[in-house]
Amino acid sequence: MTTPVQWARYFDAPRYPLRLPTLVNGIDAKRHRVAIVGGGPIGLTLALALAHYRIASLVLEADDSVCLGSRATCISRRSLEIFAQLRAEQAFLAKGLPWTGGRSFHRNTEVFRLQMPHDENQRFPPMINLQQCYTEQYLVDAVHAWPDLIEVRWSTQVTDARVQDNGVTLQVQTQQQPYAVDADWVVACDGARSRLRQALGLKFEGTQYEGRYVIADIELKSDYPTERRAWFDPPSNPGSTLLMHKQPDNIWRMDYQLRDDDDAEEAVVRDTVRSELDAIALVDAQALDRCDVQPRDLHRTSLSH
Repeated sequence: MTTPVQWARYFDAPRYPLRLPTLVNGIDAKRHRVAIVGGGPIGLTLALALAHYRIASLVLEADDSVCLGSRATCISRRSLEIFAQLRAEQAFLAKGLPWTGGRSFHRNTEVFRLQMPHDENQRFPPMINLQQCYTEQYLVDAVHAWPDLIEVRWSTQVTDARVQDNGVTLQVQTQQQPYAVDADWVVACDGARSRLRQALGLKFEGTQYEGRYVIADIELKSDYPTERRAWFDPPSNPGSTLLMHKQPDNIWRMDYQLRDDDDAEEAVVRDTVRSELDAIALVDAQALDRCDVQPRDLHRTSLSH
């Protein structure tokens, strides 16, 4: 009997209610200086940055809460510096796990060791590991300190955009009714498969690489250090790659690549994840307390200049 896929959850994130603005003939009565499509890390950070310049913004987020799972778990020093400029860095430093290096293996033989520059003159570590759900919640908490300059509308999906002579008109859909939003400026922060960019016919230009991966967030107690571990041609899945990162709360993040002939449904069951761990001799499979896995298609684009 296999264990079905589960979404990873780390805390009881608040659910935010849908709030409709005052509408006039189906249009938001207020014209906005900046509308930000997407309330993830990029959109929320942008809203905070604009607020520090006393520029008001409206954030439109399709979900009613922060994301589920680890997702973008590695936060760089530069990102921490930006959070510090926004006076939002303390929560990240208190929860995140700092790291300065990594190890790479071919099969089970170590072939490379990464060491990033770091000394006592640096305020922040080169990287910290922190699940994206925490990142988003900390940014939402920071946004709440700017009620006069930042408005977040949850459960509000942008479905279309039309460029006007004096700005942009967005069409949005909610559970109650659709309406339009007028803004001087609109910023697409709604992810790699941005619906806003699609609506405007905007595409990334460059070389694209695609791959199928499984993300597994596993709970286990281990004394292994916080470092990036990478296996190339791992014994568990020859011809692929496998990455592991230690995260807060005894959660380990594992990304392993699926080959073209691999069954995606079979790859995300708990027993398959156990076999991956056993094959690289990282932990005793019986020590695995919780395993939350999700399939993911990776689309990587190298942009042209």
